[in-house]
Amino acid sequence: MEEIFIKRKQFKNKTLHIVKKNITLLIITLVLSIIVSFTNIYLISLEKNIANAILLKNKDLFIEIFTMILSIMLAKIFLEYFKAYLLGKFSENVLRDIRNDIGKKLINMNISYIEKNTTGDYISRLSNDLSLIQGFLSNSLNDLLYHPITFILGIILAISINWKLTLFCFAIIPISIILALIISKPVEKYTKRQQEALSDVNSVAQDSISGITLVKVFNLEKELFNKYEKELIKSFKSGLNSARFEVLSEPIKIMIQIIPFVLMFFYGGNLVLKGELTLGGIIAFIELINVFLAPMNVLPNVINSYRKAKSSSERIEELLNQEDEKGRDVKEEKVSNYDIEFENIYFSYDEKEILKGISFKVKRGEKVAIVGESGSGKSTIIKLILGLYKPQKGKIKIFGVDIKDWDLSALREKISVANQDIYLFPESIKENIRYGNYNAKDEDIISATKNSLAYDFIIENIGFERDWRKRNFNIG
Repeated sequence: MEEIFIKRKQFKNKTLHIVKKNITLLIITLVLSIIVSFTNIYLISLEKNIANAILLKNKDLFIEIFTMILSIMLAKIFLEYFKAYLLGKFSENVLRDIRNDIGKKLINMNISYIEKNTTGDYISRLSNDLSLIQGFLSNSLNDLLYHPITFILGIILAISINWKLTLFCFAIIPISIILALIISKPVEKYTKRQQEALSDVNSVAQDSISGITLVKVFNLEKELFNKYEKELIKSFKSGLNSARFEVLSEPIKIMIQIIPFVLMFFYGGNLVLKGELTLGGIIAFIELINVFLAPMNVLPNVINSYRKAKSSSERIEELLNQEDEKGRDVKEEKVSNYDIEFENIYFSYDEKEILKGISFKVKRGEKVAIVGESGSGKSTIIKLILGLYKPQKGKIKIFGVDIKDWDLSALREKISVANQDIYLFPESIKENIRYGNYNAKDEDIISATKNSLAYDFIIENIGFERDWRKRNFNIG
């Protein structure tokens, strides 16, 4: 429980840090929302006054109020534009910073967590989950800033017109709020299930594309499609359940829209007949009813959007709270008879023990072959040498320095690895080679390819400058 609390607190601090960087935009947007809300309520008050002026046949007062209405509406257009622009900029800035933090986290986090999840899961978090958060920031946040302020100002105006009619019309609102909260609650649960199912769908698709050769060779098309279809059905059912609960909120919206108008006309008409309310007042109340209903209409959508965004943020929270790789400050090797020393190393993945009491030493210039069956720990030894994993027990020295003391970037600069499974970045061959040494000049790259007997192959088939993918050429 304590660990969960710490993780949530860390994520909260990171999120607040992102918001604080853009807090000026949010404050200005809030101020503009207050001004726009006041403007809309003031326009309703002017509508009441212009209706009464017409009944009184006061031409001068009518022209004066009409001019004011035109001027305010013109100013409102510009206010609405700047409010929408600044809110959009705020939401995009926040999303950009979240994506930036996720990008940094994915590059710097411990490889142990990365290997526990599929590529499709990360793609889902970067696409589907962020899309739901973007929907809340871009749309629902605007409703959250604007409608409460307008609602409060509308109540003040309504009470000033006639407090009896105000109380009468508000009788339905508490019940509507409770029903909206109850109906929207299951949406969060089913949205989280849907996002997790979509992650599994993406994972199956990613695996099918990455291993397309094996899929074809072993005739796995049917099996993989059945697996893909199964995950897709799970996602569909979760989405359907979520949509069902969203649809249930529609009748409530209709009820909220109709009943207050019926009550207002019934009771307000009696007040006009008794002389307690003017015709301008009842016209203004028609507009105010819309002001009161607007928050009730958008409330279910705002709650649903918030719950979806909250569900998605929890998945991103898990990612952002993973620990980064940690090294120390040693960047130079020490004089030693051995480049690699393993002393009584124990290592396991979760509860599966891979290495048990392994000890060996490798001298400089010595060639060593590590042979063993699949899963015996050959690749794990390489990952331990690179500092990608830490042993649970024992001591590793690389170039005479305890691996715990190495600056991991400096250590890896001194080691070359030729993996069994190659990966080329979607760039030119020259840029892929340059990743080995960012300071390498073009002539250094050409020299390296000649020394590795790859120069003629590259010139004849791909070329150094062009993106290798655009040549429709497979590299093995």
